[in-house]
Amino acid sequence: MVRGGESGEVVLGAEFDPEPLTGGLERMRCIKRHGHPQSRKPVARDRLILEVMPPADLQECLLELREPRPDQLGVLYSPIIGAGHVQKELQAIRVGTSQMLKQLFETDGMSIDLGAPAIREGQSAEFRAAIASTLSEYRKAEPVMFPLLSTLGVTVLYLPPKDGHAQGIDLDNLARRVIPHVHAELRPPSNLAHTIQLEKLPKDLQGMWQSTLEKLKRTPRYHVTRYQVLVLQRFAGDPIDGRVRLVLHGGDGYTGPWDESDLLLSDWADYVEREVRYK
Repeated sequence: MVRGGESGEVVLGAEFDPEPLTGGLERMRCIKRHGHPQSRKPVARDRLILEVMPPADLQECLLELREPRPDQLGVLYSPIIGAGHVQKELQAIRVGTSQMLKQLFETDGMSIDLGAPAIREGQSAEFRAAIASTLSEYRKAEPVMFPLLSTLGVTVLYLPPKDGHAQGIDLDNLARRVIPHVHAELRPPSNLAHTIQLEKLPKDLQGMWQSTLEKLKRTPRYHVTRYQVLVLQRFAGDPIDGRVRLVLHGGDGYTGPWDESDLLLSDWADYVEREVRYK
């Protein structure tokens, strides 16, 4: 996990490159692509970025990197798309890549383990208590991310129990069990206006933001701006009782990965129609 304030001296010598300071978000994306922060110690340059980047920008960058993308969803669900109409070798590749991506999303650097779902009578209260405790501990362990200065979206990853072992859970009910604890423990601002410190603004801007806050009084102060629930495929070695994990990502987009997928498919359909019509 990425944490701020780690010990270690940063020496700015003749070889110092100011690019990370001007392109901090791009640098953080590069850091993420080339290895999870939990898997290696941050180098001096990485640590410097954590110290000088505005907290809101750093949070936005880290949240953006975790959100499932349309191409990842395609890989994740590829084994069940046309499974009976592809060659055995190709299906084996599909299954393997899907399992690898699933394992990536199940790492602690990408999602939060909320434990087994409440699949038996009397387990609901225990499950809710575990969620609250886990999110509380996560908030304490991630000072870079809290208090949240960016809107938040969440993806609930649901690994169902093994067939015949226990009854599954309704996805709407699962979201209703998880999301209220996200509001209570992580306190995501429902609108960026709630993160503004009026006393630090110039006088001519205070009135504008005060007016915005007045209009928001009837809305919740803490609330995720969007959410989705993804059902994961089971593979050999998965927990018998299933698992629930939570992915925290950006919430300021007007569309999620499914909407983006629809747009991509629509653009592709338009392209094919044009090619057929004019050739």
